[in-house]
Amino acid sequence: MTGKELKYNNYLPILWLLSTAFTYLHLPVNIPSSIQLPEIVFLFWLLFDFRALLDQKKIISFITLAWPILLLGIYMLINSFLLTKEVNALYDSLVLFYLITVSFLLFSRGNFIRKTPNLWFYSLLALVFLNGIPAIIGFVLSQFNIPNSLAFSKSSPYPIVGAFGRPLGFHYTPTMLFNNLVLPFLGLIFLKNPPEKKLKSIGLGITITVILLTLNKHIFTLIISVIFVLYFTRQLTLKMSLFIGIGLLLFQQFNIYFTTIPSSQEPQELQTNLGGVPDCADSPIVSIGKWNLYPTYYYAMRTNQIPLLQKHWLTGIGPGQYIRHQEKINRENPDQPCFRSIISEPHSMWVGTLLENGILAFLLLIIFFYQSLQRIRNIPDSNFQSRFIVGMIIFILLAGLVTDILNFRPFWFVIGILYALSGNKNINS
Repeated sequence: MTGKELKYNNYLPILWLLSTAFTYLHLPVNIPSSIQLPEIVFLFWLLFDFRALLDQKKIISFITLAWPILLLGIYMLINSFLLTKEVNALYDSLVLFYLITVSFLLFSRGNFIRKTPNLWFYSLLALVFLNGIPAIIGFVLSQFNIPNSLAFSKSSPYPIVGAFGRPLGFHYTPTMLFNNLVLPFLGLIFLKNPPEKKLKSIGLGITITVILLTLNKHIFTLIISVIFVLYFTRQLTLKMSLFIGIGLLLFQQFNIYFTTIPSSQEPQELQTNLGGVPDCADSPIVSIGKWNLYPTYYYAMRTNQIPLLQKHWLTGIGPGQYIRHQEKINRENPDQPCFRSIISEPHSMWVGTLLENGILAFLLLIIFFYQSLQRIRNIPDSNFQSRFIVGMIIFILLAGLVTDILNFRPFWFVIGILYALSGNKNINS
């Protein structure tokens, strides 16, 4: 491979990262959410970097770093055959191996990552524009009642703000848009000496604007992530970080599982997404003055999942089988209580892992995150990348309480950076 080819090859990881701004292209054909523009870019990246997959030293070095998540993928693969014997059950494990491969290819370019700090600034800035500009355009059109695919229509009322067209950009949901802005937000906010200070301010302004417009529950998760980065950089004490972080987390979780509604308003009039009130919630849990407290769909889902966890905690029900399992229960028990009949994804990385793959997979996931946080100690504090790595890992840890976020593409890009910066520099050439 020539020097010129190698130079172009170096930018394929950046191109893949930028392509994550387009996880739903609004095409007229139905394409799975896990096969979008990033996957097309990945195929080109893999074609150019295929030699890395044949490099024994790099593979062994990567395995010593990533063994918990590799074992999780292998375990899910075995579980697919043992528990379901269905091809579709392989889907989750194959997606995980694809994302682990992304981390490996990035890990194999360790020196390039370490020697190009300015490139990361412009890459994060481009990620902001690619995510943020379409989202803002869609939001503005929606507020003027102009139908478009870049934002929800201004037809569903939300608590406090009323009718609101939440932005989507080129993503399936506002939550996916929000999550894709976490990396550039953390990267830009902790970059002390950017090459272009005005561009940094513009980028942060767009990021914060879109984050607020999504009306997303993870705004508190992001604040907690920032708090623990400040602890990591010794700007806050552990006691203060825990006090603020736990307080915000409890407040967030309460407002996810319960919602407060004026007594003059019917709860089902509000947006009926997972944060809304189930139709079967006929009466409030408690009434205080002019306000009523109701359970949300999240509350209904968790009460539904508890019996399954008690029964299948050892091996799980099989990768990706939760919805099918719930549909089967509903067919066999048509008269069961309303809360029991709600069908949805697990909506929790932690609960979903335990429910579908059992206690061993759950423990491997804990070990993976613990070791990832431990490896950050091998990166100099002066490296701004160490800060957004800490922030991203904390964000995924906490967002995973109420979101199926293990397959979040930019997270595995960050894990690749972590391994590249903390691994063996003699191998990462």
